[in-house]
Amino acid sequence: MRGLGSLIKMHLNVNFGISAIRYKYFKQKKELWQPVIFFIAFLSLLPIYIGFINLLSGAFGTLKSINQEGVLLLIGILGSQIILFIFGISHIFSKFYYAEDMQILVPLPVKPSTILTARFFTVMINEYLTVFPIILPILLVYGIQSSLSGLYWLYCILIIFAIPVIPLALSTIVTMIFMRYTNIKGKRDLLRVMGGVLMVVVILGIQIITQRTASNIPQGGEAEYIATLINERNILINQMGISFPPSIWASNALINFNNSSGLFSLLTFVGISVLIFFLMISVSEKVFYKGLIGGGEVSSKKKNLSNKQLSRKIEKIRHPILAVLEKDIKILIRTPIFLMNSIGSVIIIPVALSIPLFSSDDMILKTITDFYTSNNIILVNLIMAGFIMFIAANNGIGATAFSREGKQFWILRVAPLKVEHQLMGKILSSALVQILALIIIIGGASFILPLKLSTIIVVTILGVLGSIPIIEISMLIDIARPILDWDNPQKAVKQNMNVLFSMLVGIVYLVGYTVLCYTVIKIELNMIASYLLIGLIFTVISVILFKALSKFATKRLREIE
Repeated sequence: MRGLGSLIKMHLNVNFGISAIRYKYFKQKKELWQPVIFFIAFLSLLPIYIGFINLLSGAFGTLKSINQEGVLLLIGILGSQIILFIFGISHIFSKFYYAEDMQILVPLPVKPSTILTARFFTVMINEYLTVFPIILPILLVYGIQSSLSGLYWLYCILIIFAIPVIPLALSTIVTMIFMRYTNIKGKRDLLRVMGGVLMVVVILGIQIITQRTASNIPQGGEAEYIATLINERNILINQMGISFPPSIWASNALINFNNSSGLFSLLTFVGISVLIFFLMISVSEKVFYKGLIGGGEVSSKKKNLSNKQLSRKIEKIRHPILAVLEKDIKILIRTPIFLMNSIGSVIIIPVALSIPLFSSDDMILKTITDFYTSNNIILVNLIMAGFIMFIAANNGIGATAFSREGKQFWILRVAPLKVEHQLMGKILSSALVQILALIIIIGGASFILPLKLSTIIVVTILGVLGSIPIIEISMLIDIARPILDWDNPQKAVKQNMNVLFSMLVGIVYLVGYTVLCYTVIKIELNMIASYLLIGLIFTVISVILFKALSKFATKRLREIE
C-alpha cells in the first residue's frame, strides 16, 4: 500500500491537531489556560474512576465466590466491543464519507483500500481513547486480585490492541455496503439517516434477545443451576458471550493464559481479527468509491408559483425565536452526523441502559415494580426527572449549539435579530430533543411500572425545567470557544472538547440536584411543596443563567471573527 504511512501521519496530524497544538502552546504560548483546565477536569473525574475500580473489585469477589470470576473479563471485552461497533458506525460515516478532504484524496493515484486503511487506523486510535478507560481497570482488577504472572499481562497488551479491530472492521463493511446501495439521487441523506437508526435499533434488539436467552435460569432448577456454576469454572462466559463469540475467545485467552487452551484462544482471536480486517480491505476495493462518488447531489421539487402565492410566501412573517428554532432543528436533522451523535444518543442511551432490565429474569422487574408505592413515589419521580437531566448533560446539543454553525457563523452576527431571540431559539431546539427523551423514558417505564398521571406530569415539568440550566451552561461553554473552522461535521460534535466540559459540569449539576432532593426528602416537606420548591429553584437558576448567557454571547459575537 504505497503512501499508507504518509496518509496515516497526515490524518493523525489533522485529527488531533498536533501541528496546531505545537504551534499554539509551545511557539506562540497562547491560551495556556486550556491544557490547565483540561488537567483539572481530568483530576475531577478521578474520584468517580476510583469508585468504579472499587465497584469492580467488589464484583470480582462476588463472582469468585461462585467460581465465575472470568465473567468480569467477558463483561469488559463484550461491552467494549458493542460500544465500539455501535458508536464506530457514526465515526466511520463521518471520516469515510462526509469529510471534505475526500474531494482532494480521491483524484490522487492512490488505491481506495489505501485511503480507507489510513482512515481506519485514525478511527481505531480515536476509539482506543474510548475503550481504554473501560477495559483497563477490569484487566488490572482481575490480574492483581488473582496475582497472575507476567504472561497474563503480555496477553492483555495483545488483546487490548486487537479489541477494536473486529467491531470497527465489521461496522466499516456494513457502512460501505449500506452507502453503496443507498447512493440514490436526491434521497441519499434521508435513506441513510433512516437506515442508520434502523441499524442501531436492530443491533440493540439482537443484544436484548441473545442476552435474555443466555441468562435464563431453568424454572424450578435454581439449586442445580447454582451448583453447576460452582462446579464448572467460568461456565457463564460461554452462556453470556453467545451474542459475540470473539469476546469468548479473548476472555478464555486471559483466563487460560498459562496453558495451550489460552494460546489457542489468543491465536483464534487475533487470527479472526486479521482475517476480518483484510475482508474489509477487499470489500473496500469493490464498493468504497461507488458509495462515495456521485452521492453528493440533492434534489428538490420544482413548483411554479403564481404571483399571489409568491407574494404570500414573501410576506409571511414568523416570530424570530420560531425562525431560529426551525433553522436549528433543520441543521440537526439534515446533517446525518449531527443527527446520529446528538439526537441519536437520546434514543440509544435509554435503550442501552434498559437492556440489562429486559434481558434479565423477572425478579429485577418485580423488585422495581414493588418499589413504586405511595411511600416511595416522590423518590421515583425525582429519579426519573434526574435521568432526563442526565440525557441533557450527555447529548451534546447545547455544547455544540454554536459550533454546528461552522463557517456560517457569520450569519448570526449580521442577522437582524436580538441576541436573546437567537439564544431562546437554540434553547428551545435543545428542549424539544429533551421532550423526545422524555417520551422514550416515560414510554419505556410504562412497560415496567403502572405509571400514575401525577408521575408523568411531575417528571415532565421537573425534567424539562431542570434540563434548561444544563443547556444554558453548555451554550456558555460553547460560545466561549466555538469550533467553527471544521471541514468535517464530526469535528463539531465528537472531537469538540466543549462536549466533555459540559458533561463534567453536568455531573456537578446532577450532584447538586441529588443533594437538593436529599434535603427536601430529609426535612419531610409536603409532596406538592417539594415539587414546587425544586421547580422554583430551577426557574430562578434558568433566568440568572439566561441573563449571563445573553450578556456574554453579545460580547463574543462582536469578538469572534
